[in-house]
Amino acid sequence: MKKYDYMDGVMVYYLPKELDHYSAEKIKKGSEDIFSDKEVRYLIFDFDKTVFMDSSGIGLLTGRYRKVHDKGGSVFVINVPLPTKICQELHAPHENKKIL
Repeated sequence: MKKYDYMDGVMVYYLPKELDHYSAEKIKKGSEDIFSDKEVRYLIFDFDKTVFMDSSGIGLLTGRYRKVHDKGGSVFVINVPLPTKICQELHAPHENKKIL
């Protein structure tokens, strides 16, 4: 399964069914060259296949968010399951976030 794509400043992470420590490390190491060699202006996390995420997955998302946001870029989350959307909204209802 493809883990990410990069084209013209846009990076899309296709998150796996289980986003745990093992898969988060694979994704992070596999995409590190892009973050060091290219400018990522837009980062998209696609949760289409994801049914489980532990704290390592959250760490991957927040770490990548900081890398892009600190350089003035934007982060998007797509295909998020409804329970995750509800939890996100309850956690930080006033935060500026883009969940599609």
